[in-house]
Amino acid sequence: MTDIRQVLETAFDDEPPSNLDKSAIVRAGRRRLGARRATTAGAVLAAVTAVGVPVVLAAGGGASVAP
Repeated sequence: MTDIRQVLETAFDDEPPSNLDKSAIVRAGRRRLGARRATTAGAVLAAVTAVGVPVVLAAGGGASVAP
């Protein structure tokens, strides 16, 4: 077991430092999530409009008025 541990420790001794900016990654993820949610909301609105407008127009456009 110690042989494996020693091999792993020596294998990762010269590892370069990470250049990843965690806050930038989180900001980019939140921005993408917001864009995805906006796209989904727009698609739902378009679908409701595409179905709702013909239904309302076919039903006569609303309540009938008595003469």
